[in-house]
Amino acid sequence: MATMIVRFEVEDFDRWKTGFDGMGDARREHGILEASVHRNVAEPDTIVTILRAKTLRDAQAWGNSDALREAMSRAGANGVVEIEYLEDVA
Repeated sequence: MATMIVRFEVEDFDRWKTGFDGMGDARREHGILEASVHRNVAEPDTIVTILRAKTLRDAQAWGNSDALREAMSRAGANGVVEIEYLEDVA
């Protein structure tokens, strides 16, 4: 198992969340098993998603996919998207 932590800013949370919710099938097709969404309390346009994948390779493939990049753009993600990949060890 692997965990993927993604941090970025959005123009409009509700617009972004609609796009995120619509990508569930695409995430599953890329081996993503779970996904949670978190908002920064002090900066509500800063979003963190935590995704669990079957393998590190699956997480990296999703993080590098055109489908994710295009969906983030359509949903109004701003600036740099920071992605951290973690290998689950326990």
